Amino acid sequence: MKIRKVLELSIDVDNVFNDLPHILRALLDTMPDSESKLALLNTIKMDVDHFLKGAETNGEPLRESGRK
Repeated sequence: MKIRKVLELSIDVDNVFNDLPHILRALLDTMPDSESKLALLNTIKMDVDHFLKGAETNGEPLRESGRK
């Protein structure tokens, strides 16, 4: 007999900034091991870095945070 873990994720987009840490924790809790968790986080980081490259604030490019 196999038992399957099912994740139901409901996101209130009006409050996505406050919910994001909880969403990420819920996703990480479903991952089987540390390597899978690290792979997910690295993928998210690459996506965020990609989106920030073209981001602007008030017509000016965003400054690099200096954090690597």
